[in-house]
Amino acid sequence: MPDLATRDLDTDQLDATRRTLDTLHPRWTMWCLHMLREAPATSGTVARSMRWISPSVISQRLSGMTARGLVAPVPDRPRGTVALTERARELVPAQEALAAWGRAHHPAVEPVPAAEHEERVVRLLRYAHTVPILAALRDGRSRSDSEIRHALPGGVSSVTLDNRLRHLQGNGVIHRTPQGCALTTAGYALTGVQDALAARPKRHGGAEARPVDAPTRSHAATNHRNGHRPVPPVLFSHPEGPWAPAATTPTAATVRTGRGR
Repeated sequence: MPDLATRDLDTDQLDATRRTLDTLHPRWTMWCLHMLREAPATSGTVARSMRWISPSVISQRLSGMTARGLVAPVPDRPRGTVALTERARELVPAQEALAAWGRAHHPAVEPVPAAEHEERVVRLLRYAHTVPILAALRDGRSRSDSEIRHALPGGVSSVTLDNRLRHLQGNGVIHRTPQGCALTTAGYALTGVQDALAARPKRHGGAEARPVDAPTRSHAATNHRNGHRPVPPVLFSHPEGPWAPAATTPTAATVRTGRGR
């Protein structure tokens, strides 16, 4: 089996993927992007449309999105009105790829809005070393832990790598083999999402406006316990239920989230 080294990875693609993931972070950025696809809006308008999030958090997210070039003030509109920029609209295909992967490989018991699927997959990919690990395994070969560790840019300890691989295995992205580990079907599909994140077009004509979906009741209850305003029950027309990933083995894997870079 050929040795795998850092030079074998497409570092330009890795960097482009990381930059896009950082642009789509932190939490609630996807929801704001979906909301603003409909029309320009003020922070107050966005907050009233997503009442399960505190207005101060919405204001912080829009300020950060302005700094990252995703939204910009709209002239001749009420003060504080912002709209998506061309850069934000170029991200629509990447967002759609994120949502499609989430629906296909981490299906929920209850209906989950596209924005929430996107948020969850971004968190998975931003978990430390996930992007280069997927790149190291995308050739279809089973690789030993030492081969993968040798290929990761910047180096990583064997203990840290073991934790990262366990995290990916728990999310159904890789599986263990006699030779080491390899991508699952979901893992191969996730490399396609990476390609979409890395290959944002220079021009994108924009996506058709669509309304923002409401969050699930279980998610709203969590925010209520954290001090955020509750979501009116009328927003929910489906039964509450826990969210879990698709099983890649006879025993369903448990979703594990970690702090991204």
